[in-house]
Amino acid sequence: MRHFPRFVTAMLFGAASLATTFGQGHETPGLNGCIKEFYDPEMYNWLTFRNSCTESLTIVFVAKDQSGVSGTMDLRPGGKDSVGSMKGVVPKVGQFEIYVCRLGYEPVDGENKVVSKPGTSVRCQPKK
Repeated sequence: MRHFPRFVTAMLFGAASLATTFGQGHETPGLNGCIKEFYDPEMYNWLTFRNSCTESLTIVFVAKDQSGVSGTMDLRPGGKDSVGSMKGVVPKVGQFEIYVCRLGYEPVDGENKVVSKPGTSVRCQPKK
């Protein structure tokens, strides 16, 4: 029985490492499910993000096509905001990769810079 606590500790540490490795590249991957994309008739039918969870969030959206188009917004629970049009074109649902953190934090890459490229592994860090 003396080795049981060590065994449990090793198992828990291993599970935490796997969760981080196989997550969506976020410390809080479940928060991505809080963001819904839709065309909002109240906002010129532009692509809009809505926070459907009960806590305020910061999101960074990055174009999947490597065009460099990106933006950041803070959304309260139930809040929404549109991305507008880009060069007269309304972006499509699913065109952006979304990185989500709790309000007060921002998604950063391995160099501690706000994520700006799709497919980047990120973590949430307190805003400066």
